[in-house]
Amino acid sequence: MSGLPSAHPNPNKSDPLSSRSGRRGGQSIPLIYFIAILTSFILSYSAALRATVINPDAICYLYSAALLAKASLYSAMHLCPQAAWPFYSILIFTVTSLTHLTYTASAFLLNGFFSAISVAMFIAIVDELGGSVPTMWFAAITILLAHTFNILRLEIIRDHGFWCGYLVSLFFMLRFFRCCIEGEAACHRDDMCHPAHAFSVGPSAFTQPIALKR
Repeated sequence: MSGLPSAHPNPNKSDPLSSRSGRRGGQSIPLIYFIAILTSFILSYSAALRATVINPDAICYLYSAALLAKASLYSAMHLCPQAAWPFYSILIFTVTSLTHLTYTASAFLLNGFFSAISVAMFIAIVDELGGSVPTMWFAAITILLAHTFNILRLEIIRDHGFWCGYLVSLFFMLRFFRCCIEGEAACHRDDMCHPAHAFSVGPSAFTQPIALKR
């Protein structure tokens, strides 16, 4: 159909992703993620060691997770108000079953992974918007020093998973729109939603005008 962008790459067109990585010092970018993720895990581990009293909501989540080993999901969901949405308690129970850690340790481990993913996605969003290497370093420092984000590492709450899911969704939304705007694949195709397409294109498209074609 005429007017739709072609899904086939132009052999005469240089790869914008490769050229951008070269201009920005592509070898420095993995180092940013590695240091940021490692630092996030260290901060989460430190918070778990310093947490002497767990927060009130955590009591509900932990007891609900423990009840899953003895009773039905229905019983665990009606143990307390916070357990009405049982996914977080189910994850804690699953981690405990796989690692044989205590429920408290499993919750902190789970939150540590959520926080590390949130940190990585925060940096990835800046990268997706065309940030330079210094800007990405600044993004890493910003999220790792964010007081509200760090103080809640001490608490067993499902907000860690919410932030993680929110930032992952935002990243893929930005990548999806960039794919469509740059015309690397036809936007009307269902498989454009597949991550393989989302990761296959070049720099940020938010500096370019959006052309609606029929």
